[in-house]
Amino acid sequence: MKKANIPVRTFKDYLIPYFSHTYKSALSKDEILGRIKSRTEPSRMFRAKGLFASNEATKLYEGAVTLTGFKINRISNKKKNYKSSVVIGELSGSNQNTVVKVKIRLNLLLILLVPVWGYLSTYLFVTKMNDVFYEGDFNWASLLPYAIVLLMYTVVTGSFHYNLTKDLKFLQTIIEPLDNASSGASWIIRN
Repeated sequence: MKKANIPVRTFKDYLIPYFSHTYKSALSKDEILGRIKSRTEPSRMFRAKGLFASNEATKLYEGAVTLTGFKINRISNKKKNYKSSVVIGELSGSNQNTVVKVKIRLNLLLILLVPVWGYLSTYLFVTKMNDVFYEGDFNWASLLPYAIVLLMYTVVTGSFHYNLTKDLKFLQTIIEPLDNASSGASWIIRN
C-alpha cells in the first residue's frame, strides 16, 4: 500500500461541516465495494443492547452499498448515532484506475434539530432571563442568543471534524488511494 496524499485543507474548510474529495485507486470497483460491504451492515432504526443484543459482532458502519456507490455512517457505541457523519461515495472505474468521489456531511436529523433547539433555547433565555441580566442601560440578555448559537455551531462543527478524521482514515485503508506522483503524466513531467 502506498502512502496517500492527505487532502490539503485550509482554515476556511474547518469552518464548514462538509468535506468533499476525489480519490484514485488501483483497486477495482468491485474490490473496493466488497471491502466496504464486509465492514457494513444494513441500517436499523434501533439497536438492541445488553441482554437483548445478538451474539454477532457489530460492524464498524451501517448503511447501503450499491453497484455504483455507498452511503454509510459509523455505528456508535453510545445511543446517539445521529451525531455521526454520513459518508457518500460514488465509484467510476476504468481499465487502469477507479475514481472514488467522496462527500461527507452531517446527518439530516442533526441539521434540522440544531436550529430548532437553538431557537427554543434563545427564546427561553431572552423571555425568562431578561429581568435577571438587565443592568442599567445595557441588556445582557440580548447577547445570550448569539452566545448560544456560537456554542452550538462550535460543538457541531468540532465534533464533525473529529469524526471526519476517523472516517478519512477508514476510507484510506479501504480505497488505498494512489499518490499524485505515481501517474504516468507526472513521470513524464519529472523526467
